[in-house]
Amino acid sequence: MHPAAYLAMIPVEPDSCLTIAMAPDENRQTCCRVVFGETDGWDVRLEVGDDVVSVRHCEDWHRVERVCSEIYCLWADTHTEPSARK
Repeated sequence: MHPAAYLAMIPVEPDSCLTIAMAPDENRQTCCRVVFGETDGWDVRLEVGDDVVSVRHCEDWHRVERVCSEIYCLWADTHTEPSARK
């Protein structure tokens, strides 16, 4: 089984994670979800619809913040309309 397919099947309890909503992508719920790692640290998961499309393990919280910020900015740049120019 492909690792990404395995990750998509791992259930995450809503109260055991931090979820950051993203701009919608073709009516699919999209979020960046931070969950506790199995041994230490945290796993940052980008979820589009029911699929986990990216996972990054971080051992310190500052790295988690940077990764979430980078994902959010990249997603917003590619999935929102540019501001109207004045």
